[in-house]
Amino acid sequence: MSMLNVVKNQKMRIVFPLILVLSLFAASLAGAEEQLEPGALTTKPPEEHVFAPLAAYNYLTGYGSTVNRSGSGMMMSGYTRTGLIAGFISLDITLQKWTGSSWINVKSINKSAENSNTIDNSLIVNSEESGYYYRTFSTHTARVNGTIEKATTYSNNFLLN
Repeated sequence: MSMLNVVKNQKMRIVFPLILVLSLFAASLAGAEEQLEPGALTTKPPEEHVFAPLAAYNYLTGYGSTVNRSGSGMMMSGYTRTGLIAGFISLDITLQKWTGSSWINVKSINKSAENSNTIDNSLIVNSEESGYYYRTFSTHTARVNGTIEKATTYSNNFLLN
């Protein structure tokens, strides 16, 4: 075997494994790309729940918010409940949109009452873009006998398509 053939064989022994490793690495990167749900323009956002058990409160007995399809748009809604008549009770709901990397606030509603133990609010939203994920973030506040209780929560993610 000539010296030239020996050098070529040595180069092939080095280059071939290097090409193999690089191609496997590129294939793993391509496979790591997250698949989009049908109709989605972004990747699916992480689920995020902030919900304290009702046993943690003396007066709040129920609270929550949701976002669901309503016609060609969606409805954001929520409620706050207390076991006793509250001197003040309120509900703040913010509709949030997933950009693919973060949540942005797009619309807010709020409602409050005095001397009540329940409050509900909702809004139909038709102006938002299809193909994005939405959720609600809500704050529920009650003042009973001078004690203020506050709870916050996120709804499930909703794909508008």
